[in-house]
Amino acid sequence: SNSGISGETPGYFKSSLWRNPPQPPEPWQGIRDALEEGSDCPQLDVLQNNEYKGNEDSLFLNIYTLQLPDNENELKKAVMLWIHGGGFGFGSGSRDLHGADYLVEQDIVLVTINYRLGAFGFLSLPEAGVPGNNGLKDQVMALRWVRQNISKFGGDPNNVTISGTSAGAGCVIYHMLSPMSKGLFHRAIAQTRNKTFKLGEFLGCLYGSLTDEYRHDLNQKNLLENDLVSRFFSQPMEGAKDSSSRQQNNGLSTQTNEISILMWIFSQTISGFINQRMSSTVTINIAQGALRGKEETTKAGFKYYSFKGIPYAKPPIGSLRFKAPQPLESWSGVRDAFEEGHPCPQVDEIFRLYKGNEDCLFLNVFTPQLNPVSNNSLKPVMVWFHGGGFNKGSSSSEIYGPDFLVAEDVVIVSFNYRLGPFGFLCLDTEDVPGNAGLKDQVLALRWVQQNIEQFGGDPGKVTIFGESAGGASVHYHMLSPMSKGLFHQAISQSGTALNPWAFSATAKERSFRLGKVLGCTTNNANELLKFLEKVSAQDIVNKVVESVSVEDVREKKVKGPGGTFLEAHPRDIMQAGKFQHIPYMLGVNSQEGLVALQGLKKEKLAITDKDPQHFIPADVPVQLETDLARNIAKRIKDLYFGKQLVSENTLKEYANVISDTWFTYGVFKALSIFYNTNILL
Repeated sequence: SNSGISGETPGYFKSSLWRNPPQPPEPWQGIRDALEEGSDCPQLDVLQNNEYKGNEDSLFLNIYTLQLPDNENELKKAVMLWIHGGGFGFGSGSRDLHGADYLVEQDIVLVTINYRLGAFGFLSLPEAGVPGNNGLKDQVMALRWVRQNISKFGGDPNNVTISGTSAGAGCVIYHMLSPMSKGLFHRAIAQTRNKTFKLGEFLGCLYGSLTDEYRHDLNQKNLLENDLVSRFFSQPMEGAKDSSSRQQNNGLSTQTNEISILMWIFSQTISGFINQRMSSTVTINIAQGALRGKEETTKAGFKYYSFKGIPYAKPPIGSLRFKAPQPLESWSGVRDAFEEGHPCPQVDEIFRLYKGNEDCLFLNVFTPQLNPVSNNSLKPVMVWFHGGGFNKGSSSSEIYGPDFLVAEDVVIVSFNYRLGPFGFLCLDTEDVPGNAGLKDQVLALRWVQQNIEQFGGDPGKVTIFGESAGGASVHYHMLSPMSKGLFHQAISQSGTALNPWAFSATAKERSFRLGKVLGCTTNNANELLKFLEKVSAQDIVNKVVESVSVEDVREKKVKGPGGTFLEAHPRDIMQAGKFQHIPYMLGVNSQEGLVALQGLKKEKLAITDKDPQHFIPADVPVQLETDLARNIAKRIKDLYFGKQLVSENTLKEYANVISDTWFTYGVFKALSIFYNTNILL
């Protein structure tokens, strides 16, 4: 509405003027080119050693639109106005930082703006007629400009969303509060991340990724040949190693081209990324049907075959929830095994929000060879059991990638198993005797015996290994008759069946307590089961993940469809020597107890100093709040802390207690029983 504006290309405009801030601009004569962005506001350049840059004549905006209206086509596209961040001291609406490419593809009109920063935008001298917040008033003027002119660019002035990050997010919130901004926009997005997550969690909003599906492969091995990689990512001279870190005594700098140095430093990362992208597909047949996997390359250049998201059991949903897993039926056609399956229902350890899906019983296979020439060339197999306290975790390659192990010429298998009440609910009935999660693991091991030869693996050379709860699971399979013959060696890392967190004596009671928390007060196991089968997975996880995190691994001798996994206490089975006599490796790390320091508060330390009874291992047969328990707790405290208080100044000692009681104690106890029964190998 100020006059004509010519763009370099149709639908692409920069630097529409609204100067004399914060006064409205006056019309200009002729046609103003909007081909280049305006000057930044005065600031220090944080990327160039804090050098000064910018110009006070800096109140410009940029508009990006896919289509302009004409006499026959009146457009009313949604408008998004971006307010840049930078702590109110630096930043701009520059396309270098805030490009329009992704957003404008969503068929919206995008506006980015500059506003005055630092003292220029936020100096406050009321007595001198400068009330302050001129930078925010610049933004108001930009919003008024948008309302007046945006229809000329195909935008709808009555459908304006303001959005910003960091300081820009703060501005968005300020405009929601200011009467000066009323009516100038209709939606708002404040990208403050942590605060927004907390607000969403408080309001009961389910968080999920909005990222489009990420493709790890291009499905064409020769799309980028290896000889081209070296042309793009060359190795600089070896002298770059030293020249970037020291100077010669003659006073002359020995630095070489910094780009070459950086390319050399990141060359392995770049090569690894390219290796992951160059993959072709391969098809094999297993007992359940045909699978299509991928040929991949580790970051170090080792080629292997990847098959992800292979179902090994029927989905444990509906009437199969809480029950023993059922073998999977065959499928027709070829099943793609490119992406991993869902994790089992749980609370995300980072965001503390629900994630997962009950249809989660999938496994992954990574192998260095397919179609072996003979049985003599079959590879040893290693089956990984993930940890997570029996209530969280998965077999995700993001955490447990195969690169290092598959390069040792072995076949790697990783899998999910049900967690929390879905995997360890115990009703002492024929249908739900407990340990469904451990029985998931048994079915995965049976799948390995049935199919691993098709992946080049030797079913007669299977090693199971796991960490934390996975290590305890490995130990349980050594004790269970259900797992006999399914593996031949075992490794427990930081976990055994005798660790205090690996079992509970009140599984059935916890199951009924779970029902009460969710609104069912029955004392009948069948009624409770019918009720729990109808409750959403999210409600179960969110309500009781802490109170039903690790269930009892001891079942009554109830012979149900899934059989009995464990018929006695692990300690009793070990002492009787009724376990698989196979090579077994177990151990712990130093300072395992550091995990307990996460989220530890001063108040809990002070309470523990006065009453250290929670230092007593859970399986020690002593009643808490008795003189005996207090005496044992005092002796433990004296052993680790001496005369020191339990406080933030003795966190190392606190971690040592947790290391020994949660981890080392159970491992050494298991070793002791092995030794005393003369079965130590």
